[in-house]
Parts: sequence; structure tokens; C-alpha cells
Amino acid sequence: MFEDFGTAKLKNGRAVVTLDADFAKIINTRDYRVFPVPEADCNGLYVRSKGATSFEVRELQGGASNVAFSYRIVGRRKDITAHRRFAKIDTSLPLPAGAIGPVRKPKKTAAALRAFIARLQKEARERAPKGASKPGSRRADEKVSRLLTSRARRAKKLALTAGGK
Repeated sequence: MFEDFGTAKLKNGRAVVTLDADFAKIINTRDYRVFPVPEADCNGLYVRSKGATSFEVRELQGGASNVAFSYRIVGRRKDITAHRRFAKIDTSLPLPAGAIGPVRKPKKTAAALRAFIARLQKEARERAPKGASKPGSRRADEKVSRLLTSRARRAKKLALTAGGK
């Protein structure tokens, strides 16, 4: 599809607009669409006739105004003979997981957040190298807290503000 834009003015409610010669060479002039839009108050516009070199715009209800209007022309390319809108989709196949939309996770409670933090701390202790500080010491707690992700830190803050310990 190709498109062109332009402006014209009604004279006593009528206007004949000539297609741009270069545009007319590349589109199928037997089948194109014109969308006129008035730029002032009038009864409305319609396309009365379309030809290979021009189209006629008139005012609705036999109006005789002299308003300016803009237009948009959309035409199919001449060199494309077979028109295809979209590829066919086999709807009998199941959709992949998550294709329908995002899965909403339930909101975390304070107890669930505390359990999540405890799991992270336990995992951090298990991954700690041998000879590291004993769990429960200040130094070990500092190492564990450094290993927590920013998400876990935010979760801990949420748990504390939600009334947890």
C-alpha cells in the first residue's frame, strides 16, 4: 500500500482534486481510498467519484460552502497482483505457557517474606567457605546480609513494616 496527502478547497460545495502523476503511476487507480477531512465548519464531506487521474469531493446535504479540506489517499501498489493480508494461523495448536498474559502472583504476607529471608540466609550459610565465621556472630551476619540480593533486603523491610520481627 502507498499513500499520499494533500489539501484542497471546496468551491460552492464541490472540488475536483487531481492525483499526483508520480503517485498515480505506482498505484492501482481502479481501486484506491480517499479520506477527506474538513478544516472548517460544514455539513461534512464525501467522495462522489474517483477516476484514474482525479477524484471529486462534495459537501454533504447539498451544501455550498467554500471550506478547505485535507485528504489522505491510500492505494495498492500496481506491481503486487495477489493481495495477502495476514498469514493463516493454526488455532488448533495449544498456546505456549505464558502466551495468554502475565501470571499474577499472590501478594506476599509477612510470614511468607520472613520464610523467604530465612531460606536465603540458610543458603548463604551453606555456600559460605569452610573456616568462615560461625553462624550467629556479628561477622557472619554481615557476610550473610551482603549475600542477600536487593530483592531480599526489600522483602525484609516489607516484613518488618508489616508487623513481623
